[in-house]
Amino acid sequence: DAKPQPFRPGMSASVDIMTESKKNVLCVPLQSVTMVADSVIRADSVTGLPQGDEPKEVVFVFDKGKAKTTVVTTGIQDNDYIEILTGLEEDAEVVTATYNVITKRLKNGTSVKKVTKDKLKE
Repeated sequence: DAKPQPFRPGMSASVDIMTESKKNVLCVPLQSVTMVADSVIRADSVTGLPQGDEPKEVVFVFDKGKAKTTVVTTGIQDNDYIEILTGLEEDAEVVTATYNVITKRLKNGTSVKKVTKDKLKE
């Protein structure tokens, strides 16, 4: 009475290993967070930041029709979202766009407009 084995030679599998789980945390879409050098942040007139050469994690917050650079501290992440530990209020409207727009085109003060999710890639 040998039990049938679930795996056979030549088979492959993939697994997800959950290392940590949290509930009721502030999180944003993963592509909304980018790294920006301190010199760029200072040039964009974001004040009150510690000086140094370390890149900072930032999100862009919708502020009266413009993108406002906001330094954040992040926590755990999954494939779609990343936890925000500090730097962002719960009711903040975070700019969401494609990776290229967030990392290359947005700067502090860039004009942005709100659109529905289905028009986001236009």
